[in-house]
Amino acid sequence: MRRLLAFAKRLFPSDSARGRALRRLVPSALVSRARRGYKRYILRTEPDLWRPPLRDGRIDPLFSVVIPMFNTPDRYLAPLVDSLINQSYQHFEAILADASTEPARVAAIQKRAGLDRRLRYVRLPKNGGISANTNAALAEAKAPYVVFVDHDDILALDALNEVACRLADDPSIDVLYSDEDLLTEDGLRRKGPSFKPDWSPHMLLHCNYTNHLSIMRRSVVEEVGGLRPEFDGAQDYDLLLRVHSLGRVLNVCHVPLVLYHWREAVASTAHKIGNKTYAIEAGRRALGEYLQRVGVVSDGVGGFPVDPSWHLVRPRWAVDTAVICAGAAAGQLEALKAGVASPVCRPVWLPQPDGLDLAAVPTDAEAVVVMLRAFRPVDGTWLDDLVGALSLPQATIVAPLLTGPDGLLDPDALDARNPNVAAIRANGDIDENSFSWPVGMVRDASSVLPLVVAVKRSDIDLLDAGSMAVGRRVRVPTTRGFAVIWGPQRMH
Repeated sequence: MRRLLAFAKRLFPSDSARGRALRRLVPSALVSRARRGYKRYILRTEPDLWRPPLRDGRIDPLFSVVIPMFNTPDRYLAPLVDSLINQSYQHFEAILADASTEPARVAAIQKRAGLDRRLRYVRLPKNGGISANTNAALAEAKAPYVVFVDHDDILALDALNEVACRLADDPSIDVLYSDEDLLTEDGLRRKGPSFKPDWSPHMLLHCNYTNHLSIMRRSVVEEVGGLRPEFDGAQDYDLLLRVHSLGRVLNVCHVPLVLYHWREAVASTAHKIGNKTYAIEAGRRALGEYLQRVGVVSDGVGGFPVDPSWHLVRPRWAVDTAVICAGAAAGQLEALKAGVASPVCRPVWLPQPDGLDLAAVPTDAEAVVVMLRAFRPVDGTWLDDLVGALSLPQATIVAPLLTGPDGLLDPDALDARNPNVAAIRANGDIDENSFSWPVGMVRDASSVLPLVVAVKRSDIDLLDAGSMAVGRRVRVPTTRGFAVIWGPQRMH
């Protein structure tokens, strides 16, 4: 049934004409089940999340909210401004950089900006596009942190307070992001929540999953030169990728609360990515540039199978690689060798039927792949995928997604205690989407069970043969980077 539903979702996309036609044939009670579930979640959890406003006047303002405005209609303008001036946290400024071409909209936006002293209206001489207009707002910012908000969206009323509380606890934070949901075009209903994982830099290679609410230290934004107009449509993704390739590790904080409501405006990507196909291309160009900056070789950037608006990267690393098939996996060695198609990495195959012996790894091997259980790769590129992922920044140990023949995830392969991975175990089906993003996306974790793993030779000390033999997880110290669940590769 799970696989049938996954196939139906691919055949009848929700934003397609055939998808809408199918929904009209399905009883409303079934269609609205998820909708009712999220409504219950809101009513059950959000009233208890509110806390008294943080009263810290040492920095005033703490936040500069930057909003590029362009012919913003009243039905978007009024809720946006209301969500700003009614924030429970008071120490902020909001810069409304207005490039409107309609005199009536210019007057309306300017009038709304006059409702509160914290709102600053900046009239732009021309419409330079979203990046240029946002940069104009950034040039006016005074606060140490910048909050990015679109002109047709709204903030939860305690959004800035929740962020301020995190910064009060840890002033070293550079980047923050929250969970989000969608707001219907008329503003009457919230739906489609995105409950995001904690910071997962390798998941960012699929898409700008952090998205909204996005807050950055202003000095970091200025260091990379702000937004780039040539990447309009994916300008926020490009900014993030440049920020995270500065040559130092930034302190990133995930606020696991729905603090941003992304409106399904008729022309927005929240409504349909097809409205801005140029945004997909801009995102892929930004990702390609990022890979070049950090020195990663890849087969290029393509579309992700679950959603063509996301990206798929296959990094490649041409190094001598020791492939150890230990225990039960030793009997599968010849089949594994036959299933590898023209590898970029240079494998040396080592059968160890009597158990894992890491001392036998050749001294010239720069990467080590260990298989302790017999799994069959789905794709002939599996070895290059695992070894190539080790070349990504902060990738310490890499494991593929492991499934059974029915397509369900192997229950032993993932660490349910890690919040980034717990949602995957709950979903089960590798082709399934959820409020916590598609199962098949790359995830960063603190540990993996070493049924199949790849590791750099410099990190081979993490693979303790005795611990692995009794099924203990390989844990990665926070100072060493991340264990990566490499979603594009599957084995069953």
